[in-house]
Amino acid sequence: MSPGPMDGLLVVDLTRVLAGPLSTLMLADLGARVIKVERPGHGDDSRSYGPFMDDRSLYFARVNRGKQSIALDLKDPDDHATLLSIIDRADVLVENFRPGVMDRLGLGWGTLSGRNPRLVYVSISGFGRTGPWRNRPAYDAVVQAATGIMSITGSPDSDPVKPGVPIADLAAGLYAFGAIGAALYGRLATGRGTHIDIAMFDATLSLLEGAALSYLATGVTPPRIGNAHYSIAPFDTFACADRSIVICAANDSLFAGLCRALDRPDLGTDPRFVTNSARLAAREAFKQEAERTLRAQPAAYWLKVLGAAGIPCGPKQRGGGGLLRTGCFPRHGGRRRGPSAARESGEDGGLAAGLPAAAGTGTRRGRPRDPGRVRLIRRCAGDGGGSRGRDTRDREHSNGYRTSTGMASGGVDEGTWS
Repeated sequence: MSPGPMDGLLVVDLTRVLAGPLSTLMLADLGARVIKVERPGHGDDSRSYGPFMDDRSLYFARVNRGKQSIALDLKDPDDHATLLSIIDRADVLVENFRPGVMDRLGLGWGTLSGRNPRLVYVSISGFGRTGPWRNRPAYDAVVQAATGIMSITGSPDSDPVKPGVPIADLAAGLYAFGAIGAALYGRLATGRGTHIDIAMFDATLSLLEGAALSYLATGVTPPRIGNAHYSIAPFDTFACADRSIVICAANDSLFAGLCRALDRPDLGTDPRFVTNSARLAAREAFKQEAERTLRAQPAAYWLKVLGAAGIPCGPKQRGGGGLLRTGCFPRHGGRRRGPSAARESGEDGGLAAGLPAAAGTGTRRGRPRDPGRVRLIRRCAGDGGGSRGRDTRDREHSNGYRTSTGMASGGVDEGTWS
């Protein structure tokens, strides 16, 4: 198998749950060697998050596949020394402790950059390393509420709701991944690493897009508009005879094509709808007129008609499960992703495996492993090197990871990686 574009990079992953693990997952998918460090006796919190398959967390496996795992007590001198021995030869370190914790552990940027000047050091937190909220704990929903993304999500007559996916975590992870790539590229010129500060708050705030622009232009807090768009119309869900579909006609040409496909030339010449600005002001009026026609036929009929006319449209699926069952989109349904495919192929937690963005013919897109076993690697007292003194007695734990009571001297032992 051809190596990925990040083959040869060593990444130390000190993150938990989602934002950080997502960023390092993408590095692993592109060929980097990622070593995930977890707490002895507990592991990543997400190991206890469902859904489960064979008593193992698919939530954890989804963003930690393809990594190697080690359990280290960062306050234990021997474990601390083991971690430093890894960091000294690492290219990237990613952590998501609260600001200040890494410094107290003797693992701050100032210390580690002195040991390894080429290290790209990434800190992910809820509200960043500076500012009055820097010490606040945060999870995805807290950040969504603080940025206002919840206030613009939902129907006009409902209370604010959060999007159905953890958008704050995902945005921070994606920004971290991009920043790591930029820092590694910059290192080619300078020979030195850098410290990257990623705040979930900043990442999520940047996604407000049209709502933020509307507020900056008018000073008025944007209302919730359901599935519609703040700047474009028609761009919404529309009811057919049996269910709703999404239709997006984002310019005058597409709008004219939509009117022809609906066999409603009158809508194309109606003064209320002749420009995007006019359609935006009369958004509900157009929706009522369009649905008068759409309700005469089922969704499948209109998807075929509109698709043939080149109008961007699509069905409203019932989440990932509906997508996998129906196979409506050949790109995904035809690739048999999901738990059943993972089980039949022998992969551990290989859900939707592979980076969504292909990076060319040389990119590794194989069947990466899931770190389903974590071992505590500890230098044994009195070890004299080699394999003498190694204790390989393991204790199984109910949440699917393993701790080992010792290892030989001389740094990290490749044989202990799961």
